[in-house]
Formats: sequence, C-alpha cells, structure tokens
Amino acid sequence: MIHLVNVSPPSFIVSFPIGLGYVAKSLAVNQIDFEVIDLNPVPPERRERIFRERISHVRNGIFGFCIMVGNKSLEMTLAYADIVKEISPSNTVVFGGPMASASPDLLLQMTSCDYVVAGEGEERFPELIRSILDGTPARLPAGTYCRTGMRNGIQPARIGKVKDLDRYSPPLYDAFDMMFYTDFYKDNGYCFELMISRGCHGNCSFCFKFIGAGYHSRSALSAFREIDAISREWKISKYFFYDDNLMQNRQMVIDLMDLIRKHDIEFQCRCFARLDDLDEDLLERLPSEYFISIILGIETVNQKTLNQINKGIDIRAQERKIALLHKKGIEPRGSFIIGFPDDTEADYEAMYEFIEENGIKGSIKFLTPLPNTRLLRQVWPKLQFNSEWAYIRHLDNYFLCRELVANLTALPDDVLIHHFNRLTRLCADSLEQESRYDSRYHPFVYQHKPIQ
Repeated sequence: MIHLVNVSPPSFIVSFPIGLGYVAKSLAVNQIDFEVIDLNPVPPERRERIFRERISHVRNGIFGFCIMVGNKSLEMTLAYADIVKEISPSNTVVFGGPMASASPDLLLQMTSCDYVVAGEGEERFPELIRSILDGTPARLPAGTYCRTGMRNGIQPARIGKVKDLDRYSPPLYDAFDMMFYTDFYKDNGYCFELMISRGCHGNCSFCFKFIGAGYHSRSALSAFREIDAISREWKISKYFFYDDNLMQNRQMVIDLMDLIRKHDIEFQCRCFARLDDLDEDLLERLPSEYFISIILGIETVNQKTLNQINKGIDIRAQERKIALLHKKGIEPRGSFIIGFPDDTEADYEAMYEFIEENGIKGSIKFLTPLPNTRLLRQVWPKLQFNSEWAYIRHLDNYFLCRELVANLTALPDDVLIHHFNRLTRLCADSLEQESRYDSRYHPFVYQHKPIQ
C-alpha cells in the first residue's frame, strides 16, 4: 500500500495541501492503490501518537512526504519519516516537494529517506512506485534518485514538465476532509486556495524554481470545472490563485473569466502577477468585479538592485500600471523585500515614499537565501556555516521571510528590524488576521481502491 502523509508543523494557520492533492489524483489516474493520512485536522500535541497507531501494522509500505524548510516543517517531516522506519525498516520513504528538488543529494545523505522525487510528481511518482513494486528500482525516471545510487553521486537531470496538467486536475479533494478546510476558510474570512498554472518566466536570483524552468498551465475549461464544482459542493465564492504568476497565460485567464460570466457563478479572487505582464489591453479585459486584488512582486524600488537580482522591470515605468489598477477598482498589493546586500536606509525611505505615493498595501519580507538559488551561492561566504545542511537546518528554525535569518547588509540587525516593522505598519496587510484553528481531533484517512 502507498501512504501519502500530510505532516504539518504546529500552527494556527491551515492551508489545504494542494501538491499532495495533485499527487493523489495522479495515483488514482494510474489505478494505483493508496491512502492519504492527513494530520492537519488533528491537534498538534496528538499527531504523533495517532500517526503511530495508524501505521503500527504496516510492513513493506511506501510512504510519500512533501518536504519543505521553515517554521520547523523540515524537522517535523524528518521526525515522521524516522517513525516510519522505526515501525519497520522494510518500509520505504519517498520525499518530494521543494526541498527534494533543491537538495536531493543532501536528503539522501543526511536523512532516512530511500528515494527523492524532484520537480512535479504527477508522472514521476507513479513511475517510481511501479518500478519499486516491479522490483526494478534501477529503472528510475529522470529526476528521481535513490539511496543505493549515492555511491556514484547525483547527476541532476533536466526536470521535464508535465505535458498535460488537465489529466491530473483538479486535486483529489475526496481524499481529504474538505469540511475541515472549507470551514476554516469561511470562519476566518480566507479565500479558497487554487493552483491552475505553474512556474514563471522570470529568473530572479532569490527564487528557486522547484518544478523546473519555464511556465505551463491548465486549460481554462479545466479550471472552470474545478471552480464550478467547488462552488456547488461547498458554497465557496472567493478564491486565491496560489500560482506564481497567473497572468502569464493571459488568454487562459480571459477565457476562464468568460466561462465564469457565461455560467453566472458567484466569484471573486486574488492572485499574483508580475508588473510586466500587465498592460492596458489585459486590464481592460479583466472584469474588475471578479478581482479583489492583484499581488505584485515589486521587491525593491532601487533600480540598481532590481537589475542585480535580474528582476527584469523598470520600476518607474511600472507605476502607471499600479495607477491603472486603482482606476479599474482592483486593489494593487505589493510584495517588498528588505535586506539586499547593498541596501541603505535611504532605500527604505524611498520604499516608504513609494508605498504612500502609490497607495499600496501588502507585505514586507526579509531577504532569505534559499537552498539552490543563485543568491545563496553569491552570499555563501558571508553566512559562515560549515555545511549547506547545517544552514538548511538553521533555516528551518525560522518563519521564513518574516524573521531575520541572515543580515547581508552593512546595517546593524536592530536597524534592519526597525525598518521592517515600520514598513510593515505602513503596509498593514489586512489579509493577515487572527485564525481560529478548530481541530476535528482525529486524522482523516482516505483509502483508494481502483475499480477492477
């Protein structure tokens, strides 16, 4: 039996595991037996005991985990993977997700996992499962790595994209306790999270493309059918597109809005977009009543820094687009970063003025060097860690981008933190609010048996 496990660090913020939902859908499409063990509905203090009870009988099982870093998520996932091995050494542990793509070699060297799946898992994970079950683990799909191959080192393969995202869409919602998630969203005034495209044409130095280079998306019809089903089943009307850059496939977005209008679905959304993907023609065709806000990755107002990080935008030339959003009645929200190596206090004063002049709300983040990014390679000598694994474990102790992990500037820590707090007060991101975590006090376990 294949077991997909959703492990969440202690938190009062709940987010539906979209990636795991897509992997579950891929296993169903490939007619592979599996179960999902979702620990999100369980109070944090009871999760380990309940997990142990659930898998105490499992031998020769295959356990899939999504592994990330930050807010103790890495530590928690590694602990649960160790439990799997403790229950029975014959169990197999597979890691996927951002950390699996960023540092597959380190995970195989430093943890109890047996296999690592890099990039998108919808095609690779089922292929890996079949190779394990068939007893031919040497025939691994590209981008999949195993512990036994470590003696020859890892030769990173070019991570190919899933050619037909519609085939594996939408996520397999039936595999989760959706009333738990939808109640949380409704009770806290949050939007339902969707992902209908992946990637971004940008190449910023601080960003890690864990699904590989480039961009691809589902069809407008596939996305519409998902929204229509969610609307009918759970009476949801507000959505948050978690895509890195929704507007890159502009025709898909326009067609999706046309389908929503045609079928008269109650709908509003928030999304991310790059400033350089917005223009007057696109904004003219976006129904303003459907878009609550568009979140723009502005990062900094220092053009020299924008050039250094390869952002690819002229900040002053983009201010007119922010004004157009205001005029259209769509709230422009900014995502700003402080802590670039050459930052000065004058840069933060300029950012303060830019935010006020352009009437932007949003969020302020600390620059955080993430694994396998150009930024980390550039600043590595400044970090003074004896190994990349030691740095990754250090990262895991922080709420990434909201806590200062490493000060790369010439400014004292207290000065940097002062400007972070001052700018945050100015932006006053109303999307971040107190959340009520109401556990169900039991895990949600879904078992999938293909129809013979």
